[in-house]
Amino acid sequence: MFRRLVWGLLVLVALGSARAQLIGEVPLQQVVTPHFTVIHPPRLEGYARRVATTAEAVRGAVAGIVGNQPPHTYILVGDETDKFNGFASVFPYPIIRIYATFPQPGLIGVQWQDVLQVLLVHEYAHIAHLTTHADDPLSQFLGRYPGSNTARIPPAWFIEGYAVYLESTLTSGGRVADSTTRTLRAQIAREGEWPTLSDAGIGPLERYPGGNTRYSFGGGFVAYLVDKYGEEGLREVIRTYNDTGFDFSEAWQIALGRRLEPLWEEWKEREVVRAKAEAEALRKTGLPQAERLSAGSSPAWRSDGLLAWWQGSSVRVGWADRRQAVTPFPAFVRLPGRPDRLSWDKEGNLVYSRVVQQGGTSYGELFRLEPSGQEVRLTRGARASDAVAEGDCILYVRRGFEGSVLRRWCSGQDEEVYTPPQEWQLFHPAPGPGGSIAISVWRPGGFLDIALLREGRLEFVTSDFFQDWWPNWNPLGQLVFASDRRGSSQLYRVQDGRLYQLTAEPGGVFNVSYSSQGVVFASYGGKGLEIKRLEKLPEGLEVGALQPSSPEALALEGGQSYPVEPYSPNLLPLYWLPIGPGAYGLGATLYGSDVASIHNYRIGLGIAESGGLLAEAVYSFTPTFEGGLVLAGSYAPSAWAVGLSPLYRSSGELPGLGPAEYRLQPFGAYYSNLGWDAGASLGLGNLAFDPFGYLEQGWSLEGAVSRLFGWEGGFTLAGELLEQSLALRVSGAQYDWSAPILSEARLSAHYPTRLERRMGDGIYALERLSLVPFAAARGVGAGVEYGGGVQVLGDFVLSYFAGLGVGVEVNYYNQSGFGFALVLSDSSRLLGSSSLASPLRPGGPGSR
Repeated sequence: MFRRLVWGLLVLVALGSARAQLIGEVPLQQVVTPHFTVIHPPRLEGYARRVATTAEAVRGAVAGIVGNQPPHTYILVGDETDKFNGFASVFPYPIIRIYATFPQPGLIGVQWQDVLQVLLVHEYAHIAHLTTHADDPLSQFLGRYPGSNTARIPPAWFIEGYAVYLESTLTSGGRVADSTTRTLRAQIAREGEWPTLSDAGIGPLERYPGGNTRYSFGGGFVAYLVDKYGEEGLREVIRTYNDTGFDFSEAWQIALGRRLEPLWEEWKEREVVRAKAEAEALRKTGLPQAERLSAGSSPAWRSDGLLAWWQGSSVRVGWADRRQAVTPFPAFVRLPGRPDRLSWDKEGNLVYSRVVQQGGTSYGELFRLEPSGQEVRLTRGARASDAVAEGDCILYVRRGFEGSVLRRWCSGQDEEVYTPPQEWQLFHPAPGPGGSIAISVWRPGGFLDIALLREGRLEFVTSDFFQDWWPNWNPLGQLVFASDRRGSSQLYRVQDGRLYQLTAEPGGVFNVSYSSQGVVFASYGGKGLEIKRLEKLPEGLEVGALQPSSPEALALEGGQSYPVEPYSPNLLPLYWLPIGPGAYGLGATLYGSDVASIHNYRIGLGIAESGGLLAEAVYSFTPTFEGGLVLAGSYAPSAWAVGLSPLYRSSGELPGLGPAEYRLQPFGAYYSNLGWDAGASLGLGNLAFDPFGYLEQGWSLEGAVSRLFGWEGGFTLAGELLEQSLALRVSGAQYDWSAPILSEARLSAHYPTRLERRMGDGIYALERLSLVPFAAARGVGAGVEYGGGVQVLGDFVLSYFAGLGVGVEVNYYNQSGFGFALVLSDSSRLLGSSSLASPLRPGGPGSR
């Protein structure tokens, strides 16, 4: 049982818990099929029906390849974000979370006949894979706990690579054969930056391409393994791994006779040979190689040579010819979010769209960045993407699951420009001569073509199975665009009905921007995206004549229709943990929640600080992102207590401070031995941690006040100063309304050193050694003592995914002298925070 419990907690770290999957609005509806329940708001009923039909259509094929029939699965559907993504969780029950959005092409291919089908195959593959297990017999008597109904967590490359393999095998799209994924891998191979098997296996991978490694390399490696061992071989390895305590590579050897490390090297050698052959074929075209300017993406080149691009978390500005002259813009401007693309307007401002957090939503809005470095928000509720300057106006695309609309914003006025047939998607609009607009158009069936919008009508320039994107216009008014028709994305020019190849970049061509001085674009490098420049474009290599057509507006085929009914929450207990309220965590706690996480509760038994049995029960009702209600009660031998607390929370962007979340929770309580209490708690800010729990960036302000117990609070500020990562934490309190005290004020820096000492294929690893020197002041009685010290921590990876810093602290204070302590990095972000914040004081009713 203990081993399964540990594995189950690590599954929660890797994939998250179903308890966090809040849709955030009521009322809700559900579509119930034989194997799925699709929960959704009424306005998404049409999309939810499609989800239900598609899920049933792909279920059998996914389960057949994995060799497991998962239990009934819940799918939560919402559209509170413009970001395309999906999530899967298997505990306490199988849940898939999807958003009614569409992916942005360019750095990920979209040759998918049906995007929803690909998404559901990928997420359901996780469900089928991670519910492949033998039930723990003890759960029949002890109830469900983390790990009792879940498989062992495998390496990151296999979790996502297996799902990528299935999406590529069972649909017309998928990332195994996608040109952008292959280009990324090939460029990394050519530059000698190929990751090791353990690099691809650990979740907290920091080197490029970071989290994308598990998809781009994992999918390719799984496909290679299937070619050698077949799908049954993978099923046998999964069974072996779940039944043993070995690492995944050892399980592979037990099941199939070889460890994975030599197989990884064989695959690497094959990919390196292919990558070099592709680069040599490009070199033989005789087309010029572009000059590398900088790391980054989304370049925008102004006619006077000023270049803007995105790098890290900032907009960078400099001269494309590398001159050292002063620019009319700051060298860099940090933004709260990443722009879709950058472009210059007539007044010399940068315009773009980016996602903004507001309340429980994350929608795209239009912005202008002025030469002073001031960012000005132009819209509210636009749901904008792909914004580009058009004279004094801005063109942008509003995208939804049913299709997209091209719109124009001018001086506060917003109007529709063009609405394509249903389910067509528009990307990368580029204003051109004579009022024409070049645009990339996706159509059901996996087509991504270039078209011209003239007088309200689309005229297709290309109509084929290649991915054509990033249209633009050269200074002569000729149409250019990027396309993967020669294997990788390269730049092409249209002239007199014929097509000419202009580039031969091994890393591909994306984010194209022209000026009178040439063209700049983004390209894959071995260590990240790069900005490249070509000053003089060649006449190009003639590819052939274009044969434009006018494709029909074909809709996706429908399937069986399932009935829609009101959402019916189930409040049966879900699982328990061997941790109780009160002293030392001794005891047990039972948890329950409905699927949409509107109703949550916990019931715990433990030991009171004063001795004897302590019982606690907390229930929360959170129908929306913005608010809810929490009820609580507790009992100890000497007293009992009840409490009530409304909950208010939201998010937004504060001027000068960036994105922030806030949570306000006033409360009232009655303690049988102390009487009435009232107060409130407040949390405000946004903190970012690295994968091992070290504070990197952000700020927060927290506090709580109580009529009976006094107040406590603090603030945190973190960021980079003079290229040093610094964090300042200050906290204080006034217990029982006595004299206020300074709990602690600490200024610290973080200096990590990479070690990469890994066991087996990375199942356990000592990734870094971290030194954290600090200066501090803390309250001692009515006074304050001063001192400092250093923490030395090893940053470990547990079971491929859980990153945690563990070490020691040596300190010296002017009154206390030398001290020693065991320390952990902040591990609270591993399992997330619960919405069940009790209005009662911890430790039992009436404890002081």
